[in-house]
Amino acid sequence: MPYYFDNWGWLTEEVLPGRSTEVVPPDPATIPEGKRANFTGHKWVVLQYVPPVEVRPVAQSVTRQQMKRALHRLGLLPAITSYVGTSGDPELEIWFNDSQAFERGNTTLNEHLPVLGITSEQADDIFNFAASL
Repeated sequence: MPYYFDNWGWLTEEVLPGRSTEVVPPDPATIPEGKRANFTGHKWVVLQYVPPVEVRPVAQSVTRQQMKRALHRLGLLPAITSYVGTSGDPELEIWFNDSQAFERGNTTLNEHLPVLGITSEQADDIFNFAASL
């Protein structure tokens, strides 16, 4: 009987072609909570298991039009425009007003998020919303 393991060697009931062995794994009933059987390539070992964190996709770049429409629809455009205009930072004004695209990883953007009261997760949501427009 074949026993299947995922890309990281963890025992799974899912049938994965090319990811099976005839080596019998430990009985799951005997494995302590928080641990799982892992196939090393020639034998099964019981290891601590931490489920992978689900990573949600985030738009990495949106056009200026998409971003400004998103900020408008979210009610954030007036506050952000005011902040940029009163910042006294000409480069920030140029960046905000003249960028053809907004990049999620941009250092200028990320430096100003806390001042605006926007968390990293909220910024991700804004980028995803903007990308949908």
